[in-house]
Amino acid sequence: MKLLAKKTMGLLLATLVAFGVVAGTTQAFAGGDAVASKQADKYTEIDMQEPYIKDAELHVYSVKDDNGSPAAAITITHKNSGGVDPQLTGVREYTAAAKEGWVFKNWTYEQFFKDKDYGNYKGVFYSFSKDHNNKSIPYTSGNVISVNRTGTIGESTLIKRIYKVYANLNPTITATAGGGGSITPAGKTEVTYGENQKYNFTANEGYIIASLKIDGVEQTVEHTASGSYEFNAVKSPHTIEVSFVREYTITYTDGVDNEAIFTDQVYKAASGSDTPAFEGTAPSRTDYVFTGWTPTVA
Repeated sequence: MKLLAKKTMGLLLATLVAFGVVAGTTQAFAGGDAVASKQADKYTEIDMQEPYIKDAELHVYSVKDDNGSPAAAITITHKNSGGVDPQLTGVREYTAAAKEGWVFKNWTYEQFFKDKDYGNYKGVFYSFSKDHNNKSIPYTSGNVISVNRTGTIGESTLIKRIYKVYANLNPTITATAGGGGSITPAGKTEVTYGENQKYNFTANEGYIIASLKIDGVEQTVEHTASGSYEFNAVKSPHTIEVSFVREYTITYTDGVDNEAIFTDQVYKAASGSDTPAFEGTAPSRTDYVFTGWTPTVA
């Protein structure tokens, strides 16, 4: 009897190997409290629960921005008739569209049964395919993914099979510079979700930085020939705008040959700003009366 039991077990394992191929090339992360916390920081669940067979669950997620809003607009573009999602015939096809300021990258997926991640389990066809018309082609890229009910792996209403799909996107930053200088990198830059992005800005000769705006909000900036700004842990689209202004040199000099009435005072000032005042008392010279500056100081 013991020998018979061993043969039966061997047959069961052989069946699972033959009909349960796992293709996990685009899996997300599997299990664990640390991973669950990481997912919660990055994704928000989209409320797309429709009538579903009771031995399984299907959850749809999107990368979220700093306010917790999904970066993708996700729609069901195909589903099996009858409303529920039975084994072998059940299907849900999802299409993700990037919202403004985002770039769609790919879908990732997980499917759990008894705390094990089966990846892209293949029974009669793949659990996650490129679309509902091509269930035998595993999902690898693109904004469409089909979630298909393969043959059973033992799920029941008490022990469910859990499907999860994640829409992954990256935010962009749009950088512009006014006349009189430049910003690097310029234009629209895709930033890996959660990473940093630094910008450098440089004024042309004779110009200085006039202003810096982040998402339209004025920032404190030094009026110098160059500067930089770094976005940290980017999880939302942003804009950065830098403007420049011509810089002038103002020199107060006595204009008297071969005699020093006072030491020249030299200042820098941006175009349109107030002229720096002469420091100290008004200049004086024996037998002369100080009548003002030429040109007149405003």
